[in-house]
Amino acid sequence: MSNRRTVKFFLVFIIILVWVFAGNPKLWPIGDKQNQENRIPPEISEAEALTVTGGDGLIFYGVWQRAATDWRTYTGGATNAFSASSTLVTGSGGKLHVVKTSPTKQEAIAVFGTSTVLQVFCYDGTTWSSEWTTSTLSSAQTKGYDVAYEASSGDVMVLYSSNSTTNELAYRTKSGTTGCGSANWSAETFLNPGRTRKIVNWVKLAPDRRTTSTLIAAVWADGDSDVSSMIWSGTAWSNEPATALELNLEKVSGINAYPDVDDFDLEYESSGDLMVVWANASGEDGTNGAYYKTCTGGTSACTWSSTSTITSLLDDAQHLDLSANPATDEMIFASIGGGGSDLQAAYWSGSAWTGSPNLDTSAAPSLVGAKLVATGWLVSGATQRSVIVYNDLNATNIGWYAGAGSTFTLQDDFSPSTAFGDPQKWYEIRVDPVNKDNLMLTLSDSNNDLFVKRLAMDSTPTFTWTDSDGGSLETNLTSVLQGPFSFAYWAFIPSVSCSSDISSTDFGGLTTDTVSVSTPNASTTMTCSGNNGCTLYVSDSGSGSNPGLWNSTSSALIESPNAAFSASATLAAGTEGYGIQATTTTAGNGATLGVVLRYRQDLLGLNGVGGFSTSSITIASTTASSSAREIVVTHKTAISTETPGGTYADTITYSCVSN
Repeated sequence: MSNRRTVKFFLVFIIILVWVFAGNPKLWPIGDKQNQENRIPPEISEAEALTVTGGDGLIFYGVWQRAATDWRTYTGGATNAFSASSTLVTGSGGKLHVVKTSPTKQEAIAVFGTSTVLQVFCYDGTTWSSEWTTSTLSSAQTKGYDVAYEASSGDVMVLYSSNSTTNELAYRTKSGTTGCGSANWSAETFLNPGRTRKIVNWVKLAPDRRTTSTLIAAVWADGDSDVSSMIWSGTAWSNEPATALELNLEKVSGINAYPDVDDFDLEYESSGDLMVVWANASGEDGTNGAYYKTCTGGTSACTWSSTSTITSLLDDAQHLDLSANPATDEMIFASIGGGGSDLQAAYWSGSAWTGSPNLDTSAAPSLVGAKLVATGWLVSGATQRSVIVYNDLNATNIGWYAGAGSTFTLQDDFSPSTAFGDPQKWYEIRVDPVNKDNLMLTLSDSNNDLFVKRLAMDSTPTFTWTDSDGGSLETNLTSVLQGPFSFAYWAFIPSVSCSSDISSTDFGGLTTDTVSVSTPNASTTMTCSGNNGCTLYVSDSGSGSNPGLWNSTSSALIESPNAAFSASATLAAGTEGYGIQATTTTAGNGATLGVVLRYRQDLLGLNGVGGFSTSSITIASTTASSSAREIVVTHKTAISTETPGGTYADTITYSCVSN
């Protein structure tokens, strides 16, 4: 009598596609095992891998009492809050901070100056590292350096004063294809601009925002109050104007021989044309001191215009700010002058300025080393508004205007949960590059406090200010002047997606004298962007408590991969078992998928399989960005003469997760 037995069998194979970002940032401050602070020599703290979504960011600032530089992560959306502070560096609080994030990967470059040294740090999404230091001009009243990323390549530029009257500028770059690490930076290269004669006191950079561009523009001012500019092509600096942009930059104090306030700025239009604005020292109450120059053509060889005053403005511009609409060629300019403490603004249509003088004739008086006005843009659907925030006279709250084209409307003051000290010292706005209906205002006050406030706009438009800082973020800044802090949104957001070519596969009728293979095989395609790649996980429902093929009628389980629930097994006819083999194909590009040993078809043999688990386990992963990479899964099973007849089923879940 034959022992051959046939079991009617059908496997329900359901692939559930999951796009996952792993929760909120986890930054471990000093504490117990879960909160241990790890150290990277010398004196740089390490955090857990940081996963970010659109609207998240980070802030970087100096703390006076502890002589430290701290940082925090920011979680946007409904959370709208900062993490606890983590110390980046001890023994050096620094004063003038800059942090910028890469547009092509999860990376941030942060710099700050002490009285003699510029220090550069890099964050790769997991760890801060100290990259390099150099001697440079850095006082509490001037910032002689800046950082910018090229939009298309992710190459980063640090341009800084050499603290010399020859070869007045120097720079170092790091390719977007490399990670953090001092060895990845170019050697120091000097620039000797023709229109600069004294030590450079101020440096500003602006990248061309077009995603195909490698352009970065620079403007700087020297100790003679001369202002000049150059364009970075992606390989070299060039195209300094034939004459200096300005030979008499505005100062706040007549005592200081050098420019003592941040009163020039630059931005690119969406089309790739450059705008530079500055304050001429001839400006005073009733005399327009706001000037501009453009460089048109969208290349490093762009054509410089003649110098002109910004139309219809009436006052000096000792504190000023310029920002570009992220969706168009529009720009917004605002300034406060020392002559009459007047707030004025102007709207750039893409071809001409329209000025609005005397928006407020009693703003806060000018201060050396301060910045009392900041601008930005909000975009919600078809609704676009410019925003001007400024220090009103004796104000302890937010005074601001919203602009529709060249029309500026005074808004109700926002009173934060903790009042600002009077006067405030440094205003800065950053627009969320992902959720363009949000911007972040950061400011310091006369009490060395740091405040962070978010402004959101809907399409009606309705504006909503919120306290992102819980009242105040820090009460002991190392300085209140010239950017004692720097906030940046993440410009690059890692993502992952996966898809399958089937929703079910069928073993058909099973017999005890063979190992059966279901048809068709399951092909899963995965795409991910990010520094650390992504992982494809698998789990099955089994009986609910154990993995395998489940017969609910008989409460029978064909265990996976065998009765011992081993990680892998070789199936044999007549012995119960169930599992999968996986292999990659040549489809797609970028980082390849690596199949784990448990499921590798090339190692398991003809009937070798890896077992399932009712919790998620890894099938394959990448360590960097990849596109349309493919995994093919083969399902195999075997039964015994003791296997009850009936219908067996399993639900299999695949999930793609960003690392």
